[in-house]
Amino acid sequence: MDQTIFLKHNKVEKVGGDYQFVGHVVASFFKLNQTSMRYVVEDDRGVLHIYSAKNLRLVVNTETENKTNENKQ
Repeated sequence: MDQTIFLKHNKVEKVGGDYQFVGHVVASFFKLNQTSMRYVVEDDRGVLHIYSAKNLRLVVNTETENKTNENKQ
């Protein structure tokens, strides 16, 4: 069973394969076997794709992090 968990609204990107896809997690669910989690990801065009956790990576927004770090100084 995959241990990676993404939360609703997390920004993620697809890893591997022939195409790129970046979006936000809008839903998650278990398949009927109750051991395989799937994530529904929506991009800025409104396109929905379903992925397993092994096909996704969390996107870190460095611009937001930089502003947060500047405010702490």
